[in-house]
Amino acid sequence: MEAALLDAEEQQFKNHEKKNWISRVKDVFYDADDLIDEFAYETLRRQVIAESRRGVKEVREVLSMPHHIAFRFKMSHRIKDIREKLNAIDVDKTQFHCSKSVRDTRIDELRETRETYSIIHDDEVVGREDDKKAIMDLLLDTNIEAKENIATIAIVGMGGLGKTALAQSVYNDENTTKHFMLKLWVCISEQFDVNVIVQKIIESATGKKPEILQIEFLQSELRKHIDGKKYLLIMDDVWNENYEKWVKLKTLLKDGAKGSRILITTRHQRVAETFDTILSYVLGQLDYQSAWLLFKKVAFRDEKPEKELANSDIVKIGKEIVAKLKGLPLAIRIIGSLLYAKKPEHHLWLAFKDKEFSRVLEQREEAQFMLSILELSYNHLPSSLKQCFTYCSLFPKDYIFQKDDMIKQWVAQSFVQSIGTIEPNDIGEDYFMELLSRSFFQDVTRNEMGDIVECKMHDLMHDLACSIMKNECVSMEVNDRVVIERTRHISIYRKFGIKLESLKLLFEAKNLRTLIIDAQCQDCHSWNGRIGKNRTCTIYLQQ
Repeated sequence: MEAALLDAEEQQFKNHEKKNWISRVKDVFYDADDLIDEFAYETLRRQVIAESRRGVKEVREVLSMPHHIAFRFKMSHRIKDIREKLNAIDVDKTQFHCSKSVRDTRIDELRETRETYSIIHDDEVVGREDDKKAIMDLLLDTNIEAKENIATIAIVGMGGLGKTALAQSVYNDENTTKHFMLKLWVCISEQFDVNVIVQKIIESATGKKPEILQIEFLQSELRKHIDGKKYLLIMDDVWNENYEKWVKLKTLLKDGAKGSRILITTRHQRVAETFDTILSYVLGQLDYQSAWLLFKKVAFRDEKPEKELANSDIVKIGKEIVAKLKGLPLAIRIIGSLLYAKKPEHHLWLAFKDKEFSRVLEQREEAQFMLSILELSYNHLPSSLKQCFTYCSLFPKDYIFQKDDMIKQWVAQSFVQSIGTIEPNDIGEDYFMELLSRSFFQDVTRNEMGDIVECKMHDLMHDLACSIMKNECVSMEVNDRVVIERTRHISIYRKFGIKLESLKLLFEAKNLRTLIIDAQCQDCHSWNGRIGKNRTCTIYLQQ
């Protein structure tokens, strides 16, 4: 079963039947886990009752007999149902002709793989010096003719080219800091909600979320911060093509001083045109020399001296791989991280190049090629890390993960188990660092001690997690994901608070395990009480 499951996981992205089979396996194991929870609860319930009823044993035992009989009857039928489902799943797996090979990493091996994790910093932009200079010149040029005080510039390019990394490098440059009185950064993504964007701009300016969310107050607060100031506003990952929405936002931003700039990053030229850009900078692929430099930083991470690498066979394999990665920085980082995890051994790298990587090269279209790279990296994760990664689909795009909170949730979901004397939280820390080192997380924030406290996930990685989990994990602000009976995890975020009638959808999830509420509305909190009465689930309130 294990070999069949691993093989089916690798094929699920191309085979709908195997994806459905995996969903059935997940569902029956969820059912088994729920069953164990109910047994544990019943055992605890009996212990509590026994403690509270000492001295009246005989009467109480007679009165409790019907409950014991009914419980055992119900459990026996559920066990029988689970066995029948498992037998059917086992029979159906034969039609897939699954490979017998099992590729997985034992949980305890993660601690042995690397004593420390060498992370390539996300702000270390490789091969983009000319691109950065061109963007900086546009932002700092005081002779640009603009109809209003603000001028909009766009960085356009497909996902994985490094638009966000380039914008971050520009944002953090000391010349930018000197030139602009105020710097603001907001992540937009698919939903262009002007009220939410204004909230994010205010939060970027003040360092704290606004407490009053009425639009009149937000508009007044925004003007207070930008009025008469030359500002730089970077709006990352913009998808909006609705001109009226842009005009509504631009009206609120026009009070900045002359020379203010808005820089957007987007995948589509049509979006750039919607935002009245004075110029669209089309970001190209990395040249081969820059691509190899980036790959070398990620795949070798200074573990081998430069002279030792110079003419080695492993370098030749690496260069052949880089030549076919189309100059896409994200693809280079992901494949480099994957090979770093394999260790620089000739037979491992050669087998990867000739087998798995060669199948990826069959994808001619660039977006599909990038997706295949992500899928390949996911397939190489140990099963325990796959759970931790896909659970992140429960959170919105551009979400800032608090590392410690995320690890606690992994532990609560039983994705992380203790090993000997090692505590689950310590194992969870290893899981996080392994996912980070493989580029599943990025944009880390560190505290004064240098410890990682926050991170984000690339939007393409988030898309991958959502495609795998589909309706198993549902974020209520994502339009194309609906709550169904097999939904196990649900999250509700800020702007969803206006759609309270849709909270009734929560009752469609008959076996809900997780409910995360991060919305400023009283009704959400009253609803969680009603849901909790009929579910065995973990409820997180994040206000």
